[in-house]
Amino acid sequence: MKFALLLTSVALSEKDYHGFKVIRASWESSEQTELVGSVLERLDTINLWQPESFENINYTRTVDFLVSEKEAFEFKRRVGNGANVVTLIEDAGDIIAHQATEQKRATRGLRGASYPYDQFLTYSQLEEWILANDDGELMSSEIIGETYEGRNIYGVHLGDQDPTSNKKKVFMECNIHAREWITPSTCRYFIHMLKSAKNGVDLTPTSFSMQELVNILDHNWYIIVSMNPDGYQYTFDSDRMWRKNREPNQGSQCVGTDLNRQFPVGHLTEGGSPNPCHFGYAGTAPFTSREANIWRDWFMQLRNAGGGDIEAQISVHSYSQLIMPPWASDRAAIPDEPEDTFYQMEVANRMKTAAFETHGKVYVAGQSRDVLGYPAGGMAEDYAYGDLGVKLSMLIELRDTGDFGFLLPATEIIPTAEELVAMLVQVSKSLSSTK
Repeated sequence: MKFALLLTSVALSEKDYHGFKVIRASWESSEQTELVGSVLERLDTINLWQPESFENINYTRTVDFLVSEKEAFEFKRRVGNGANVVTLIEDAGDIIAHQATEQKRATRGLRGASYPYDQFLTYSQLEEWILANDDGELMSSEIIGETYEGRNIYGVHLGDQDPTSNKKKVFMECNIHAREWITPSTCRYFIHMLKSAKNGVDLTPTSFSMQELVNILDHNWYIIVSMNPDGYQYTFDSDRMWRKNREPNQGSQCVGTDLNRQFPVGHLTEGGSPNPCHFGYAGTAPFTSREANIWRDWFMQLRNAGGGDIEAQISVHSYSQLIMPPWASDRAAIPDEPEDTFYQMEVANRMKTAAFETHGKVYVAGQSRDVLGYPAGGMAEDYAYGDLGVKLSMLIELRDTGDFGFLLPATEIIPTAEELVAMLVQVSKSLSSTK
C-alpha cells in the first residue's frame, strides 16, 4: 500500500459545514427556472444534492442543495415568491459532527468482525470487516484492483465457490459515489444477513422469510462493497460532501472523476460534465479512472471464468427511493426504448412492492431518465445492459427522499438494508423463473 500517498490524502483541516443549510426549492414556470439557475450558479458555497448539475434543473424544476446560512438567505431573497423554498436541514455541520462523534464512540476498541452493523465504518474498518468475514466457504474476497492512493478494492463472492458452477451470477457495486455512506453499510448488512441465515440465525423482517433469503444462494453474488475507497475515506477525513474519486486530473488543479459517468454508453452526453472542476466530471473518455477499469475488468474476469453467465447487474446509490432500469442516457443519444422494458419493469415493480411491504417506504420504479427527472450518460446500468448484454440491469436509489439526504442517520442503516434485501430477493426470484 502506498503509505505516503495515503498520508497526503488527509487534509490539514476538515471542511466545516457548521451553519450550512440544506434547501429545497421548487417552482412551475420556465422563466423561474432561468432565474433560479442564474442565482444558484452565483452562490460560492453551493453543493448540489439533487439534481446533479445546474443544467438538469430545467428538467426537474426542483433542487436540493447545501449552502451557507448567508447565501441561503441571499437565495431566498433573490428568487422571491416565485419558488417554494423549504429548509430541510437547519445545520448540516451539527449533523456531520454528531455522526463523526458517534461513529468513533461506537467503533472504539473494536476490530474486524466485531464492528456493529448499525454504524458507518471508515474504509480501513470496512476492509478489516471484509477480511475477517472471508470464510472461504460461503464468502470469499479478493483484491480486484488498487486506487490512486493505494487502497485495495475488494470483490466479495457469496455462494458456490466453484468457479465452474452453472449457477447464474449477479454483479453488484456499492459506494461508487463517496458521500453515499448508506450504500456500503447496507451492502455489508446484506452479506451479514445472508451469512446469518445460512447459519440458522434469522434476521429477516416479516416481509420475507429466512428460506427466501437463503434461496438467493441459488445464484452466485459478486459484490464490490466500496467502489470508491479514496473518495469514501476522504468524506471521513476532509469533506463529508465529496462525491468523486481522488485521482488528479491532468492539466487541472481540480481532483477527481465521477465514476458513474465513466462508462461508454452515452458518455459525455447530457448529465456528464467535461469540466474537471465539476463534481459530475465524466473524464475525457470512458475508463480513464482506475476504478471504472477495475469494475470492467472484474466483470469480464467473472464472465470468462466459465459456469453461469452474469444475468443481473445492480448499482446501489442514494438518495431518492427509486428503482431504475435503463436507459439513463437521454433520448437524443438513445432514442429507442430498451427491448427488455416489459421484463425490467415487471421485476422493478415487484421490487417496489417488496420494499413497501418491509417498512412502508414508497419507492418509485421506472426507466432512469424518466423517474430521475433528468438524463445522465455514462452510467454503469446503461453499459451493463447496452454493451455487456445484461438483461436485468438496475440502479437502486436508497433512502430517503430528502429529509436527511446524504446525511442519513446511522439508525436508518438496518431498516434501509432490509428494504434493499427484500428487493434483492425479488431479483433472485426473477432469475429463478427465467430460462
